[in-house]
Amino acid sequence: MTIELEYSSSLNGASYLLFELKQVIKLKQQGLTLPEIRKKVIDGNLFQFENKGRMNRTLPSIMRRAEVIDQVLTDLMLDGSVENAKIINLYAIMKTDRLFFEFMNEVISEKLHNNDLLIEKKDMNVFFTA
Repeated sequence: MTIELEYSSSLNGASYLLFELKQVIKLKQQGLTLPEIRKKVIDGNLFQFENKGRMNRTLPSIMRRAEVIDQVLTDLMLDGSVENAKIINLYAIMKTDRLFFEFMNEVISEKLHNNDLLIEKKDMNVFFTA
């Protein structure tokens, strides 16, 4: 089943949030429901944010990411290397953010295919104006 995502600029405010995603995944693996996870994160300030508003803004995107990570990836994220966790987080971002996915698919994949490991401002400009 394919889910059609709408374009969004939410990633700009959501950031990478690897530590926070791992916290939510641990709670999910313990069998907590999404509302229970939300309550526990907010009440216990599990993300250790000083600003409660920031937590309320970032939590939805983290919850979406956690929902697209299956059990195999959950195990790898929690028990594997930091490098694996970062890649799984990147995968989850691509699964939940259409604009980011298209940038990775169109710009980054072409650069990797051409063995060009330098991302320049012009690459982003071309992507957004095309």
